[in-house]
Amino acid sequence: MPINDKSAYWAGGAFVSDLRNIKTEPELFKQELANHFSDWPKPILTLINETPVTSINKIYVHDHDPISTWYKTNVVLLGDAAHAPLPTSGQGAC
Repeated sequence: MPINDKSAYWAGGAFVSDLRNIKTEPELFKQELANHFSDWPKPILTLINETPVTSINKIYVHDHDPISTWYKTNVVLLGDAAHAPLPTSGQGAC
Protein backbone atom coordinates (compact mmCIF):
# COMPACT_ATOMS: atom_id res chain seq x y z
CA MET A 1 0.00 0.00 0.00
CA PRO A 2 1.54 3.33 -0.98
CA ILE A 3 2.48 5.80 1.72
CA ASN A 4 3.93 8.41 -0.64
CA ASP A 5 5.75 8.45 -4.00
CA LYS A 6 8.87 6.83 -2.48
CA SER A 7 7.50 4.57 0.28
CA ALA A 8 5.05 1.74 0.72
CA TYR A 9 3.66 -0.39 3.50
CA TRP A 10 3.46 -4.12 2.91
CA ALA A 11 2.44 -7.15 4.91
CA GLY A 12 2.72 -10.88 4.45
CA GLY A 13 1.13 -13.72 6.34
CA ALA A 14 2.16 -17.31 6.87
CA PHE A 15 0.62 -20.18 8.79
CA VAL A 16 2.95 -21.78 11.31
CA SER A 17 1.86 -25.10 12.78
CA ASP A 18 4.80 -25.60 15.17
CA LEU A 19 5.37 -22.56 17.36
CA ARG A 20 8.62 -24.03 18.69
CA ASN A 21 10.33 -23.11 15.40
CA ILE A 22 9.31 -19.43 15.43
CA LYS A 23 12.18 -16.98 15.09
CA THR A 24 12.01 -14.26 17.73
CA GLU A 25 15.23 -12.40 16.89
CA PRO A 26 14.46 -9.41 14.60
CA GLU A 27 17.69 -9.87 12.63
CA LEU A 28 16.34 -13.26 11.45
CA PHE A 29 12.92 -12.00 10.26
CA LYS A 30 14.03 -11.08 6.72
CA GLN A 31 15.52 -14.52 6.02
CA GLU A 32 12.46 -16.17 7.54
CA LEU A 33 10.22 -14.15 5.19
CA ALA A 34 12.40 -15.01 2.20
CA ASN A 35 12.12 -18.70 3.11
CA HIS A 36 8.32 -18.53 3.51
CA PHE A 37 7.85 -16.75 0.17
CA SER A 38 10.66 -18.39 -1.83
CA ASP A 39 8.21 -19.94 -4.34
CA TRP A 40 6.35 -16.67 -4.96
CA PRO A 41 6.95 -14.44 -8.01
CA LYS A 42 10.29 -12.61 -8.13
CA PRO A 43 8.86 -9.13 -7.28
CA ILE A 44 7.83 -10.44 -3.85
CA LEU A 45 11.36 -11.63 -3.03
CA THR A 46 12.78 -8.36 -4.37
CA LEU A 47 10.46 -6.43 -2.06
CA ILE A 48 11.55 -8.54 0.92
CA ASN A 49 15.25 -8.30 0.06
CA GLU A 50 15.16 -4.54 -0.47
CA THR A 51 13.36 -3.84 2.81
CA PRO A 52 15.76 -2.90 5.62
CA VAL A 53 15.73 -5.51 8.38
CA THR A 54 15.05 -2.70 10.86
CA SER A 55 11.74 -2.02 9.06
CA ILE A 56 10.46 -5.59 9.34
CA ASN A 57 8.16 -6.36 12.27
CA LYS A 58 6.45 -9.57 13.25
CA ILE A 59 3.06 -9.89 14.86
CA TYR A 60 1.48 -13.11 16.02
CA VAL A 61 -2.14 -13.68 15.05
CA HIS A 62 -4.11 -16.45 16.68
CA ASP A 63 -7.18 -17.96 15.10
CA HIS A 64 -10.26 -19.10 16.97
CA ASP A 65 -13.58 -20.67 16.09
CA PRO A 66 -16.41 -18.22 15.37
CA ILE A 67 -18.85 -17.60 18.18
CA SER A 68 -22.54 -18.29 17.66
CA THR A 69 -23.89 -15.39 19.75
CA TRP A 70 -22.56 -11.85 19.46
CA TYR A 71 -24.66 -10.36 22.21
CA LYS A 72 -25.85 -11.03 25.75
CA THR A 73 -28.24 -8.75 27.64
CA ASN A 74 -26.92 -5.19 27.09
CA VAL A 75 -23.46 -6.12 25.66
CA VAL A 76 -22.78 -6.66 21.96
CA LEU A 77 -19.60 -7.34 20.02
CA LEU A 78 -19.14 -5.03 17.04
CA GLY A 79 -16.65 -4.75 14.20
CA ASP A 80 -13.34 -6.52 14.60
CA ALA A 81 -14.26 -7.82 18.06
CA ALA A 82 -17.04 -9.87 16.48
CA HIS A 83 -15.09 -11.58 13.71
CA ALA A 84 -11.33 -11.22 14.41
CA PRO A 85 -9.87 -10.17 11.03
CA LEU A 86 -6.17 -9.97 10.30
CA PRO A 87 -4.64 -6.73 11.61
CA THR A 88 -3.88 -5.59 8.05
CA SER A 89 -7.56 -5.71 7.04
CA GLY A 90 -8.15 -2.29 8.59
CA GLN A 91 -5.61 -0.82 6.16
CA GLY A 92 -8.09 -0.90 3.28
CA ALA A 93 -7.59 -4.54 2.31
CA CYS A 94 -11.32 -5.17 2.54
